[in-house]
Amino acid sequence: MNERRKIYWDSSCFICLLNKAEADRRRVCEDVIRHAQNAEFDIWTSTWTIVEVIRPKKKYGIVPRFPLWTVKAFAAAPEGRGEFQALWDYYYKNTSAPSDKLTPEQIAVIAGMFEWPCIKTAYLDQRVASKAVELSRDFGLKPPDAVHAATAILAKVAELQRWDRDFDKVAHLIPVENPKMITRQEVLIPDFQKPVVNLPESTKEEKKP
Repeated sequence: MNERRKIYWDSSCFICLLNKAEADRRRVCEDVIRHAQNAEFDIWTSTWTIVEVIRPKKKYGIVPRFPLWTVKAFAAAPEGRGEFQALWDYYYKNTSAPSDKLTPEQIAVIAGMFEWPCIKTAYLDQRVASKAVELSRDFGLKPPDAVHAATAILAKVAELQRWDRDFDKVAHLIPVENPKMITRQEVLIPDFQKPVVNLPESTKEEKKP
C-alpha cells in the first residue's frame, strides 16, 4: 500500500487558518485542510507549532509618541529622526506592546485541531534538534524556522508550505511553497463555506497595525 502524500505546514499556515483578519490566506488554508480531511494527503507539522500558535499575540495598535526630550534632540539633529523612529517602533513591539491571551476555551479548541486525523505532529526530539542546529549554523535560519525546516526534511514531506517565512535559504534541500487553492469550483463542495474551525465567540481578531 502506497504511503499517503505528505506536506508540511509551519506555524504561519495554522495562524492564518485561525485569523479572521487574514481573509484571503485563511480561505486558501481552509481549502487545503478540506482536501486533507478528504484523505488526499496528510499535513505534517512540529509539536513546536502548537507553542507558536497558542502563545499570546502582541496587539500593536498605535505606537506611543516620542518622549518630550526628543523634541530638542531632533531640532539639533533632524537627520536622526528616522533611525530613532525605527528603534522606537522595534522597542515598543518587542517590549511594551500588550499581549492578547487566549481563553482556556480557545486554547482547548486550537489544541484539539492538532489531533485531527489529517494533522500529523512530529516531536521535537534530539534528532530534530540536532538537524535544526545544523541548518541554523549553515544557512542562518532563526531557531523556530530551523526547527520547522529540520522536521520537514526528516519527515520526508513532498513540500514545506508557509506564509511570510524566510525558508528560501533551504529551498535547495526541500521544496518550499505558499499554500495554494486546490479546489477550482468551490460551490460544488457541500458545506464549503462552513468554517473549518469553530472558535468560541470570544475569539478576538488580530488587527494589522
